[in-house]
Amino acid sequence: MPGMNEIIDAKGTVRKTRGGKRFDMYQKLKKDWSERIAIYVRQAHFPRLVGPHEFFFEHREPHKKRDPDGFTSGAHKLIFDALQDCGIIENDGWKQVVSFQDMWTVDAERPGVLMTARASGDV
Repeated sequence: MPGMNEIIDAKGTVRKTRGGKRFDMYQKLKKDWSERIAIYVRQAHFPRLVGPHEFFFEHREPHKKRDPDGFTSGAHKLIFDALQDCGIIENDGWKQVVSFQDMWTVDAERPGVLMTARASGDV
């Protein structure tokens, strides 16, 4: 997944097409990842999450070239936005996201992010 540095770079990149229309690289990145995450969510039969939840992320990086704060924050942004887009969560605000916890490892053979959620009685 793109890290926060890649997201920031994409946000600052706007190109014009031949017809003069704006082409926002961030919107393309976000749309592409939202569609990709939606496929995984459907394959996993992820249930709709109603109410407050705690989220747990396992980040598997192929190497140690990226800083943990960059790849974790990028994953949070794209995953929470995608979960809203496909109707898994209503919003990614304080009422729905009580906490999140990250851990990371190096796994060159299976890079990616695993996310689980647990209902929380706290809000």
